[in-house]
Amino acid sequence: MSVSEPRTQHRNVQLWLVLSPVALALGAVAWIVVALLARSTLSTSGPSSAGAAPAAAATAASPTSSAPAFPVPPASALVLAREDRDLAVGLAASRRDGRLALQASVIGQEQPAQGLSVSFRLPGGNAVPAESCGAGCYRALADPGSRPRSVEVAIRGPGRPDSTVTFPLPASLPAPSAAALVSRAETTWRALRTLVDHDRLSSGPGNTIHTLWRFQAPYRLTYRITNGPEAVVIGARRWDKLPGHGWQGSEQDPIRQPIPLWEAVSNAHLLGSARLRGRPVWEISFFDPQIHAWFTIWVDKATARTLELRMVAQAHFMHQVYGPFNRPLRIVPPTKAAG
Repeated sequence: MSVSEPRTQHRNVQLWLVLSPVALALGAVAWIVVALLARSTLSTSGPSSAGAAPAAAATAASPTSSAPAFPVPPASALVLAREDRDLAVGLAASRRDGRLALQASVIGQEQPAQGLSVSFRLPGGNAVPAESCGAGCYRALADPGSRPRSVEVAIRGPGRPDSTVTFPLPASLPAPSAAALVSRAETTWRALRTLVDHDRLSSGPGNTIHTLWRFQAPYRLTYRITNGPEAVVIGARRWDKLPGHGWQGSEQDPIRQPIPLWEAVSNAHLLGSARLRGRPVWEISFFDPQIHAWFTIWVDKATARTLELRMVAQAHFMHQVYGPFNRPLRIVPPTKAAG
């Protein structure tokens, strides 16, 4: 699938993957939906735009017109996100007339979480109650005092224990733009010949899967879920296997890989520098307004390869570790495959 082909073809691929007849028949579709939505089917085959505005989220509206609008972060704000048991909690922070403008986007398993009591607390300060700014949206202005090193978001709501999520802040706010770094990381990703991805994906407490992905450009991939399904995809052919069963072959549209997980980029900021597995890296955060997900990526300063990624989205909490890169990799049809 070339980068110029329409998105509708990609969406058809997505639906085919999610509705795999073999998976449906054997009751394993839930795991495959989670895994594939988190890797192959959340990304389009075309390049993203690191300068995309949050307003682009209108193109990814909820399935029903009556569903509440997604609480996207304000333009240019620093964005961070954490998992809070069953909730995805995004924080947007920016300066406004000497004060700190804070927004919490709180997303439940099915839609933005409404009717919560949310407050913010800076180190050494008092809790600042937030006001509702829409479904799952809570805002407040706080006095930052000296340079704030973190923000605590306290959440109270019916039917769940009280919780607090702490977000470390970068050394400077506003943080430097990282749009160019994200664009370079994406270009590097798409130029890879092979890639291995060690993936941990959760939808909440007690629901976690571990998957090993292998990609070989341009149209070959495999995945194996620990104690779960596995698949081989080569061009327009794929083979699926559930535990205790044989391989089943079928047809599909080709899926271009390796490609980044995100579709579009807004609010890209540099959080700082770090070392990851002995390599100097840039730590970068951004929001994807197309799939409504928050990302933190660690990009190798020397190679521009993304070494690690964390994604927080509705019922999707992901941690991926990448490598090796461009090592010899052989993806072939499985033996004794039916069809």
